[in-house]
Amino acid sequence: MDEEYWQYWRVFAIGLCVPMVSSIFLVGVLYLIAGSGFLFAFASTCVWPMAGFGFAAYCRVYESDELAQGAIFSGVLGTLMGVFMAYRIVAFYAEGMASFSQ
Repeated sequence: MDEEYWQYWRVFAIGLCVPMVSSIFLVGVLYLIAGSGFLFAFASTCVWPMAGFGFAAYCRVYESDELAQGAIFSGVLGTLMGVFMAYRIVAFYAEGMASFSQ
């Protein structure tokens, strides 16, 4: 692989991992403070996309485009994960209420 492409993929991977790692840390701290519940579910579905898109905007303005592309991809990945987690939370809540009412 050419050195220019290798440099691009390293910077892209950094942009991909920084929002994910920072959001996992923030959600872990929130879990220690608040415990499980609605606030934890909200944070786990919203922090990663916000961190990804915020980091992408910062990188687009002040840093490199490769870093911003990785952060945008991380934000999109976090959004898809958040939508799936929100669907699962609502589905589990509906199943629990249905079994409770019987």
